[in-house]
Amino acid sequence: MRILIVHCGYPLNQAAGEGVRTMNMARSLNNLGHKVYMLMIYSVLNFRLKNLKFIRKGDGITQVHIPTFPISTFLGLALFYNRIIVWLVARITRSQAIQAEITWSASITKFVSSLPLITDFHSDLVPELEATNRSKKFIEKSRRDNIYALKNSHRILCVSQTLHDNLSQTYNASHKCNILPCSVDFQLFTNDRLDKRKVLREYYGLSNRIILAYLGGTHQWQCLNETFNIFSRLHKLDNRYYFCLFTNGNLSSFASKIESIKDSFMTMPLDKDNLAEHLSMIDAGFVIRDNMLLNANSSPTKTGEYMACGAMVIATQYSGDAPFLIKGSGFGFIADSITPRDQEIEKLNEMLIDYHNNYRDNSILVRQYIEYNRDWKRNEEKLEVIYGNLS
Repeated sequence: MRILIVHCGYPLNQAAGEGVRTMNMARSLNNLGHKVYMLMIYSVLNFRLKNLKFIRKGDGITQVHIPTFPISTFLGLALFYNRIIVWLVARITRSQAIQAEITWSASITKFVSSLPLITDFHSDLVPELEATNRSKKFIEKSRRDNIYALKNSHRILCVSQTLHDNLSQTYNASHKCNILPCSVDFQLFTNDRLDKRKVLREYYGLSNRIILAYLGGTHQWQCLNETFNIFSRLHKLDNRYYFCLFTNGNLSSFASKIESIKDSFMTMPLDKDNLAEHLSMIDAGFVIRDNMLLNANSSPTKTGEYMACGAMVIATQYSGDAPFLIKGSGFGFIADSITPRDQEIEKLNEMLIDYHNNYRDNSILVRQYIEYNRDWKRNEEKLEVIYGNLS
């Protein structure tokens, strides 16, 4: 089957979990023997000279990158333009099915409505836009996108059961759905991590430190400010703690936080080529989230990536499916809120020291658990059934 994956609002030039998920989808469909094309429509504001190459091929997948108007403005014109682009690419590639990544992408497939549509809900964009104070007009447009996807898709994919339940309740939808969490491609997380851990820790002069990390963006709802606060409280209990912030986000608003821990802090962006080796040197990773619907709906990619590298996870009860994975593995810490009580910090400190002291044995158990429960191969098996039924 010839499948066109469409992503409207693709995070070009950014490292984002949704980009990882989209590429995993493409590789899996290619592995299953389908001819895969990817149409990545991105805001012209993200254009760089390195993006001049609009068509890219690799691993049996053809990627088409097309700039568009900012998705939050000129909505009528941008929508028509995007629908024309999808129609043209679908005709040129002779696509037989469309997979829309995020619901903005589903609504721009209207001109090829004769093709089967699979929509992958990474989240419910409405509460996410509400949390970031976007315009009422744009939020309403995204609400209509949800309705379009739920009404017109042959199949719905969701990152979590919570997300599906909330969509069903909000939109009274009873659509056939498969839960495909944001799992880990274990081909990127090899078994030589212990050797990499030792080498990198020595390279950075961190051999005897308890290394905590945050991987991801710097949006307000990602609670980086609260993550800094938790680290600082732990550092006061034990000066061996060291904070690695792996992001390419803007850190200007965190300057005072960074200055206060500058001797126990480093930051750098990571990509797929150096992600696994740098995460291998950490003892624990943060996924701190507040009590918001967009967080409850989520399946943070970073949770599985931390655990695939042998680290325990520090989360709150609102951190998507992270609490489920922590409880299942028997390792990690779930705080009651984004501002843990002193007793919680003391307990977390004890757990981290114990995990660090027994890292080799603990990390093996964490890796075994996450590989069994969150290997992307399991999602691939579901995709095989879904597309097999379309043929």
